[in-house]
Amino acid sequence: KKGYSKESHLDTTGADETVTLVVWMPETVGNEANHATNAEAPEINLGVNVAATQKDYESDSFGNTYDKDATYPTIVQNTKALNDAITEATDGKANVKLPKDTKVTLDNGIANAGDQKRNVTITGDGDSSKVDVISNAINAEGGQLNYQRGSTFTFENLYVIAGEGSYDGIVCDELVYKNCTIKGKLTLYGKATFINCTFENTMANQYSIWTWGGTDVKFDNCTFNTNGKAILLYGQATAEKPTNLTVNNCTFNDRKNGAAGKAAIEVGNDYNATYNLVVNKAKVNGFANSMTSAAMDYRKEGFI
Repeated sequence: KKGYSKESHLDTTGADETVTLVVWMPETVGNEANHATNAEAPEINLGVNVAATQKDYESDSFGNTYDKDATYPTIVQNTKALNDAITEATDGKANVKLPKDTKVTLDNGIANAGDQKRNVTITGDGDSSKVDVISNAINAEGGQLNYQRGSTFTFENLYVIAGEGSYDGIVCDELVYKNCTIKGKLTLYGKATFINCTFENTMANQYSIWTWGGTDVKFDNCTFNTNGKAILLYGQATAEKPTNLTVNNCTFNDRKNGAAGKAAIEVGNDYNATYNLVVNKAKVNGFANSMTSAAMDYRKEGFI
């Protein structure tokens, strides 16, 4: 159900405004609904969400316009509501909030090119707020691709369900992940930034990240929990359009202690590609450390 929503504007008088919530039992329920002794007490989740922006009488040293671009997040609890919030954002900006214990799926093409391009922010309430970015993608170009060309997506404080195939990912201009847990594998197609994210990869023979179509890719303070495969820096980047990968203060954990024979950051080059790789203060547990090369499927990969 859509539920109840109300927008109010607080003035400088400090007047209170009250919203009354009423809960009632069906009249057909008798004494069996009473709380039994030594049993867990019943509870009701009212699902109240409050969003606020500043009024223009709030000022700082620069005036009263410091919050002029702030927008109310749209509270969504299912996939249709997410789609509607994105497609109906006529100003090109969709600010969406997922409450606790909510799961939605990002549909292919809802912010794809032309007038559909959007700057989308999806914020959650921790790992119980889940976004599946692959299940409603389409089978194309060797993987499950979620086409959102021209758009920017920011995911914050969420549990992100990614793919399992080599090319699975979101095709868009820019991705930002902040304080997210990412389950599965993401292939990148554009600019991407990961901040304070944890990659939970339980697959036996798959990377958490493949840069493939990535341009500027950055990881800050991230943790990779893997079975021996974390980041694959590999694709058809050119000298004119290289893949720039920066890894700052990240931890790489290999549950198999090097059994996969791969490095924490694996570099492949079948296409005479151009990469710029910067690693600062990485902590590596397990993984291979030899300067050898190995063949994997149709690729030739080197270790760093």
